[in-house]
Amino acid sequence: MFKRTLALCVPFPNDIYYDWWMSMHAAATGYVGCIPKTLTWHRVHENNSSRQIMSIKDKSQRSEELRQQSVYFIETFCSRGLLKEQEKYHY
Repeated sequence: MFKRTLALCVPFPNDIYYDWWMSMHAAATGYVGCIPKTLTWHRVHENNSSRQIMSIKDKSQRSEELRQQSVYFIETFCSRGLLKEQEKYHY
């Protein structure tokens, strides 16, 4: 399952988080489970793109930035043609 999902993911977009990209593919083509334990730690540094959005103080502006980012991610995902037309609108 992992190799098949990974094959669908490549090439990775330069402007989308790789873990989000892979999880979108996994959710669309198979099953995504949850392990309620911390298995890895994510290192945050000044140049992280997620840190840039989360540093926006105005909550409505931050929400709008996150919404736009999510729409872009989904549109990019759907442009790969992996989903049938009717499935694109369930996100």
